[in-house]
Amino acid sequence: MSVTGRIRWVACLILEAVLTRNQVFPNRVAGVIRSDDPEAAFHACVAALEGGIGTIEVAMTVPSCLDIVRGLVGSTLGGLPVGVGTVWDAETVPKAKEAGASFVATPVLLPQVGAACAREGILCVMGALTPTEIHEARKTGADIIKIFPIQAVGGPDYVRWLQGRCQERLSGCQAELSWIRSRSTCLWG
Repeated sequence: MSVTGRIRWVACLILEAVLTRNQVFPNRVAGVIRSDDPEAAFHACVAALEGGIGTIEVAMTVPSCLDIVRGLVGSTLGGLPVGVGTVWDAETVPKAKEAGASFVATPVLLPQVGAACAREGILCVMGALTPTEIHEARKTGADIIKIFPIQAVGGPDYVRWLQGRCQERLSGCQAELSWIRSRSTCLWG
């Protein structure tokens, strides 16, 4: 069986190995690749990995996205986490896992994608913005919740506001660093 990333530390099958949060996001930052040119996207991913970005997310909007993921996983011998982003439907989840993705990321709250990730044994990074969406994402089984698009609501100040007012605990969040590096910023744990 393949090694799969699950932040919840629960495998679908007892035989599957499980990656920790630190293994999937060693730098707490993911380089998100978007391009209309699949070859340029692949080379940008390689450059980002060589430059020290520990995790790459290839958006489904990139042509041949899953082939790029396969190539990256193959060229790193599975040693660096690669995920599939901008996932809008549950049908993409098994395809992402088959390509070798360590995680699937959604731009918004999509419970059906979270359920598919749980079935497939792959880490789910769910997009959410409001306190209600964040709470619902947690209830649907998201392993990580990315606050997106955080820049639209104040960036790091919004995260501090959430920390002070929400009952659930916001952990592992380096809001300033993440906000600067990408538009999806925060871990909710």
